[in-house]
Amino acid sequence: MKVIERNHKHSMAGVPFFGGNMLTGQQLKDEGIKLVLSRNERWSEHILHVLETFCAIKKEEGSPQFVLEEFRRHCKSLGISEPRHHNAWGAVAKVSADKGLIMWSGEYCKAKSPAAHARTIKVWIAI
Repeated sequence: MKVIERNHKHSMAGVPFFGGNMLTGQQLKDEGIKLVLSRNERWSEHILHVLETFCAIKKEEGSPQFVLEEFRRHCKSLGISEPRHHNAWGAVAKVSADKGLIMWSGEYCKAKSPAAHARTIKVWIAI
């Protein structure tokens, strides 16, 4: 039987066990975040600045809690395009939380976007 290798964008090289590297789940998550942001570099730099302004507005209004889909709607209203990959939104939240711009409130709520199928999402606080 002849094995035909496919050139697939989801290669297993570098993944624990398959590629010989033993990474933790957190390390894999961090690498994934770096990868998605690097493929959306200009977008992610711009969106971090937009999030800073959004957070300042939320605090001034006295309602610092928000969900990321609310921020996405805000970006859409400004005419900001979607990232090349939808995971970039979560990566921006993680980086923003690491920088101390936002903080998870410890609460979840159901997403309102029909595309999200009512999944639970984090409620963030603008710091």
